[in-house]
Amino acid sequence: MGHEMSDIYDEEEPYPSRSAAIRTVALLLIVALALAYAGAQLVTVLRQDDAITTEEALADPRGFKFLSIDPQTKGPVRYNPCEPIAYVVNPANAPAGGIKDLHHAVELTAAVTGMSFTYEGETDEPVGRDRSAFQPDRYGQRWAPVLIGWIPHDSAIFEVDDVGVAGSAIVRNSAGQLVYVSGSIAMNGAEHLDNGFAPGKTWGKVALHELGHLVGLGHVPDPAQVMHASLVSSPAVWGTGDEAGLRQLGRLAGCLEVPPLP
Repeated sequence: MGHEMSDIYDEEEPYPSRSAAIRTVALLLIVALALAYAGAQLVTVLRQDDAITTEEALADPRGFKFLSIDPQTKGPVRYNPCEPIAYVVNPANAPAGGIKDLHHAVELTAAVTGMSFTYEGETDEPVGRDRSAFQPDRYGQRWAPVLIGWIPHDSAIFEVDDVGVAGSAIVRNSAGQLVYVSGSIAMNGAEHLDNGFAPGKTWGKVALHELGHLVGLGHVPDPAQVMHASLVSSPAVWGTGDEAGLRQLGRLAGCLEVPPLP
């Protein structure tokens, strides 16, 4: 089992507007053999490997929370920070200026984590449910790049007023460690948000928030952090808690062996 793809996705809850968060139990995180949402899921049809489990993380007093803990290492599940994370973008349904904001959000995430992100261009791969982390026919003999894009509102993925959802696939490496190998970000193209990173409800902040989930951060109650559960009208800049968590997921945490392909 240790060398096989787990097909488990580690996913955080959708990113709602403030009103939606008040209505729903948005902070409930259910951990089983895979993680599920109180509301919608991005990926729902994945084989479950009974050999892989994760532990729920506790909130850190420095102002962040990891999505999942590796039971073996007691550290957060994360990508190998010493290897570039490739990503592709499906431009269909993207708002004007949204892709530019996305790329800048990636740069801001790289600056804090010390990780490298490599843009591999546009793709026509559909953004949504049932994505495999290994697609040799489309991407060759490697883990698939992270897929990012906007889709029309889909009630199977988003609840009312949700603006984004993200998740990363967990695979066990030969040392028995749980490692992220690929992921997806879906943003709600039906929402009308401002561009940029200034105060307000912006695509820049949504992109930052979902990238935080992608690399392993969960929701926190502090509205001064980008990883707050609701989209509030504050500048789209990483908070001190966000930065503390991102550093522990990034280059300073050390390299990880990338799991072998299935």
